[in-house]
Amino acid sequence: GEERNMLEALVGDYGLGGSVSLLHPTTDMPGVYMGASLVAMSSRYEGLPMILVEAQAYGLPIVSFDCKCGPADVVEDGVTGYLVPDGDVEALSNGLLKVMTDEALRSRMGKAAREASERYSVEAVMSKWTALFETVVKE
Repeated sequence: GEERNMLEALVGDYGLGGSVSLLHPTTDMPGVYMGASLVAMSSRYEGLPMILVEAQAYGLPIVSFDCKCGPADVVEDGVTGYLVPDGDVEALSNGLLKVMTDEALRSRMGKAAREASERYSVEAVMSKWTALFETVVKE
């Protein structure tokens, strides 16, 4: 957005050009997910964060702040990723380092994430809606 130039300058100032990329908007989200190893979420507030649900469907572990609502509904701490105390940047960094540097952990969490994503499948969600409607109709 409008802060792109300032962010690019910071990347340059800190010598992070080899490890930080500011991506442009894309319509190829499947390609982005398939090219990723994990997803980090540093939001301070979320509802149901669809990016986390989508990331799990692609088998990506997640490291996220455990903000008031949202991430804890998707991420099982230590199983499909890590939830760290809200606003604790050092803990977020440490969680990211653990997942980035441990291939076996990343693989295990990714597999668990893909399995966990099934609870948001069309079939799973529709069966819950159907059961709810059947309950309401019976009353």
